[in-house]
Amino acid sequence: MVEPAEEIITYTGPRPSPARRWVPWLVVVIVVNALASVSLLVTHLIERHLLQRFKAGHSISSALIDDLDSFNNVMSRIGTATTIAFLVLLLVWTYNRRSDRRLKAEGESAVEPPILSV
Repeated sequence: MVEPAEEIITYTGPRPSPARRWVPWLVVVIVVNALASVSLLVTHLIERHLLQRFKAGHSISSALIDDLDSFNNVMSRIGTATTIAFLVLLLVWTYNRRSDRRLKAEGESAVEPPILSV
């Protein structure tokens, strides 16, 4: 059975869209989160290498391990903060893409199409 194709309604709302101003902030938050994640990966690999050396009988500076742990704590907090910021910005962006007020007042053509149809 063939399903009917969805009707595509062209966006005729304001250009640029009100949601567009939020996209750069989303990109910044995503990049900062990615950098925090990569730095955590690197420090975990360094920590793993140091622990393997310690198991093999080499001496390791406890100050170095403490510095790595404090760096990991800072990066984890940055990652958590950027994740929360991403979720907030995503909600604001989504709301601005398809504002209920504009949708009711001007119809489907005044708002951007739903993400699923894009």
